[in-house]
Amino acid sequence: MNLSNYLKSPKNRVIIILFLFVILLGLCFYYNMNFEANSKYISAKSILSSYPQGKTVYISGDFAGNYNSGFYIKDDSYGKVVIYKINSSYKATDGDIISISGILGPSFTISPREMVINKQWKEYFLLFRSALCGIILFLIFSRFWKCNLKNREFIMR
Repeated sequence: MNLSNYLKSPKNRVIIILFLFVILLGLCFYYNMNFEANSKYISAKSILSSYPQGKTVYISGDFAGNYNSGFYIKDDSYGKVVIYKINSSYKATDGDIISISGILGPSFTISPREMVINKQWKEYFLLFRSALCGIILFLIFSRFWKCNLKNREFIMR
């Protein structure tokens, strides 16, 4: 059977698109379920269940305030809000999104080894930039292709 003949039928195209979509959802689900199991460091779920003090952990959250020798991070994953105390000379600011790997101490205290701090305006700029690129790509696509809704296909202009 020739593939091009098979794809001419709208019913067959819908079946193939649904099949590919189910595969994509399955891969997303698999990644979501196995991300922490394959992580290099202990994550928030393990911290909440067994509290591995003295081990290297990885957490991510929003800035929650400064104190004299560091700052606080609020992590609200897994249905429980946890405030981590980060011992660092860096003073974070409102709106920062912070990811840290470091040694877990008593009472949710972390001594950081590595920190990644994303400013809130950078997150908004990323969304704006993505939307702008999407519009430009749509305009380029519509310049060279047209949509035939009757046959459910794209035709080169």
